[in-house]
Amino acid sequence: MDAILAYFYSLATYSCFQFFDMYSTKLALSKLQIEKHEINPLLVFLNKRIGINASFLLMWFVIANSVAAFDALYIQNIFGLTLACFFFGMFHVFAVFNNLQIHFETQFVGADNFERNTEFLIRELRNRSSFGKVALLLRLNLFSVFLSLFGIATLFLSIQLLNFLQFRLVEPINAFLLYFPPMMILALILFFPVKVFGMFVICRRRLQLSKSPDNSPQNDHAPLVSLSVDVLETALKDARVNNAKYVQFSLTRKEDQETECNSQ
Repeated sequence: MDAILAYFYSLATYSCFQFFDMYSTKLALSKLQIEKHEINPLLVFLNKRIGINASFLLMWFVIANSVAAFDALYIQNIFGLTLACFFFGMFHVFAVFNNLQIHFETQFVGADNFERNTEFLIRELRNRSSFGKVALLLRLNLFSVFLSLFGIATLFLSIQLLNFLQFRLVEPINAFLLYFPPMMILALILFFPVKVFGMFVICRRRLQLSKSPDNSPQNDHAPLVSLSVDVLETALKDARVNNAKYVQFSLTRKEDQETECNSQ
């Protein structure tokens, strides 16, 4: 009976974490290409075949039930608590805020500009050697790399320290307080190495996509502007009369507005 209750408790808890991750992922990728910005290769693979909603549902069913079974059969018996749902759920919490940052950045700079930055990085990576690609990615993600190394070193030293120290509890301590804080620290330490690894995975996928003519950076999201010959001739004539070095065009998205030209 305890195992059954632990199973459903773990399932419900982990599902809450994963739901917010799913929602934030759809929000962040609503105006972006999933192949270029989603780290999880399984989600990209499933999305091509069954769509984003069915992919999320399938992943939830498999992962959530696996975590719940692991909690009920092993973790509950060892620690007396369902810790796996919280531990893996922490990764979803970190992912939620990462996705929200991407969403807000996309809103601020625009999806097209966000994609152009991605395309610029792809062009830079294509022109570099394997060592140059790795070096560039490490420099652009130096903070995450540093936190990864720092976290791993902290974890290693903490384990070594605990081997020399022996704690004697004067009074019984709550199991939740005993296990939960170290688990949160461990999840935080492991998140950044996962993020760095995901960075290499997604950049490799972007490079593979850029080799396709349909997804070449120079053609993807390229703005096309149609100007009549009369407008161009008038602008060039005004530029010559005013001895201007360049012609400035003020373009609008509304079809009913005319293009304004200023010669400077």
